[in-house]
Amino acid sequence: MKEKINWDIVIGLEVHVQLNTLTKLFCKCKNEALGQPNSKCCPICIGLPGTLPVPNKLAIEKSISFGIAAKSKINNKIQFARKNYFYPDLPKGYQTSQFSLPICEKGKIKYFHNQKLKEINLIQAHIEEDAGKLIHAKNNNFTYIDLNRCGSPLLEIVSEPEIKSASEAKSYLTYLRKLIKSLNIADCDMEKGQFRCDANISLRKNKNESLGTRTEIKNINSFRHVEKAINHEINRQKEILQKGDKIKQCTIQYHDKSNTINIIRSKENTEDYRYFPCPDLPPVLICKNDVLKIKSSQEEAIIEKILRFQNDYKLSFVDANRICNSQDMASFYEAIVSKISNPNEAKNLILGEISSILKSKNIKIDELPISLNYIQKSYKLKSSGKISSINFKKLLQLLANSNKKIDEIIEENNLISKEKISLDEIFKKIKKNYKIELQRYLDGENRLKGFLIGQFMRITKGNTDPKEIAKYIENIKK
Repeated sequence: MKEKINWDIVIGLEVHVQLNTLTKLFCKCKNEALGQPNSKCCPICIGLPGTLPVPNKLAIEKSISFGIAAKSKINNKIQFARKNYFYPDLPKGYQTSQFSLPICEKGKIKYFHNQKLKEINLIQAHIEEDAGKLIHAKNNNFTYIDLNRCGSPLLEIVSEPEIKSASEAKSYLTYLRKLIKSLNIADCDMEKGQFRCDANISLRKNKNESLGTRTEIKNINSFRHVEKAINHEINRQKEILQKGDKIKQCTIQYHDKSNTINIIRSKENTEDYRYFPCPDLPPVLICKNDVLKIKSSQEEAIIEKILRFQNDYKLSFVDANRICNSQDMASFYEAIVSKISNPNEAKNLILGEISSILKSKNIKIDELPISLNYIQKSYKLKSSGKISSINFKKLLQLLANSNKKIDEIIEENNLISKEKISLDEIFKKIKKNYKIELQRYLDGENRLKGFLIGQFMRITKGNTDPKEIAKYIENIKK
C-alpha cells in the first residue's frame, strides 16, 4: 500500500495587466487591439530598423499608482531592457521589458479568502510591451499574425510563491483585479486579454524542503479557468511524483473545454533571455514629488475600505464586500449614512430598493435619478411612521420614474394615511373572519404569523408598517 503524502503546494502568479493609456508604450499608435488586423501598428510597433521608441509618461504614472497601493518601493531610477526570445508574434525578436531596475519592488497585496484577510508578498511589478496575437485558422493549417496589440503597455505583477491552493489563487486574482480597477489604471476586461496570468506551480513533501521543480501555465484569462488549470496541474504533478519520476521544467497551455494540457516548450531560465539594457532607451528618473502628487490624489484601497466599513459601520463581511465592489457605490453609501445617521438602514436601503432600481433601469449608482435630499426626506417620513415601509419603497420607485416633486408624488398617490389606523379594530375583523387560523397561531403554529400580517396589510392597504403589525401580533400571545 502506497504511503499517502500531503503535498505542500507552492504557487506563484505573474499577472499581466494592460494599462488603459490612449497610446501604446513607445509610440503614438492607439492602444486598441480590436479592429482590422494589423491596422493599428507602425514601424516602432513592429521594430523596423532605424526606429526609436519614446516611453509613455502616463504608463509610468499608472504603474507608480499601483506601486503606492501595494506599498512597494518605487525606484527613483528605472531602466528598460531587452528580453531576447523568438516567437512569431514578436517581430523584433526581443521584448522591451524591465529587469534589474523595475519600477516597483517588493510590496504586499491584501485579499480575502474564505472571508479571512490574507496577504501575499510581491517580488516586483515592472512595465513591458505586449506581443501580438496568433490566430489559428480552423479550415487550413495556417496561423495568422495580428500585430495590433504589439507594443501595448503592460504592468507585470509578480508574486512570491506563497499561494497554497487553486481557490486561494482565484481569491488573490479577484481582489487584485478589484484593486487595479479602483485605481483606474486598467479596464481589466478579461475577455479582451487585458488581465491575464501565468501560474507557476511546484510541489514538495514538506515546507522545510527546497522548492520543487516548477511548471508554468501560460496566459489564463478567466478566474474559473485559473482554478481548473491549477488543480489539473497539481494532480498531474502528484501522479508523476508518486510514481517516483521527476517533474520536468516546462511551459504549459491549458485547454478548458477538454480539461487537458499540452507542453509548449521547455521552461526558460533568466539566463536564456539574455537581458541587457535597451540601447535605444536611456534610464528614466522618477522624482519624489511626482510620486507624492500621485499618492495625494489616490483613493482608499478597496481592502482598506472593506475593513473600515466593517469596523466603523459594523457591517458584515458580505455586506461590506458588496457595497465596496465599486468606489461609486461605497461613496454613495457613506453619503446616505451622513444623511440618515443609521448605517444599518443605509445598508438595507442601498442593497435593497436602490439596487433594485439600478437593476430595473440598467444604470449605475452615479446615474440614480433620486437626489440624496429626497432619499433623506423619504426615510424621515418612514422612520416617523407617517408612511409605511411598503409605501416608502413605492415612493422611491415613483421618484426614480418621475420628474415630479416629492410632495406631489405623495399627494397624488395617497402615500400618507390621513387617518390613524386602529390595529385593535382591524384585529376584531380578523378574529371574526379567521377564527381557525388565529387559534392555530395562538396554539403555537408560528408559521401563521406571516398569514396574519398579510391580512392586516390587506385591510390597511399597505398603510401600516409591517414591523408594527408583527409586534402587535406577537403581543396577542402574551
